[in-house]
Amino acid sequence: MADAFIAAYTEWVGADALITENRHFFKHNPDLPFKVLTADKCLKRI
Repeated sequence: MADAFIAAYTEWVGADALITENRHFFKHNPDLPFKVLTADKCLKRI
């Protein structure tokens, strides 16, 4: 249930990405309107 809330909130605020170290399964859903990145990958993109 918490995972659905996190995804819904990330979409609701219009975020481009969700930065997380433990929600990797979100990456397997190509329909999400945001990217799922680890902190390391996020820092490399900045």
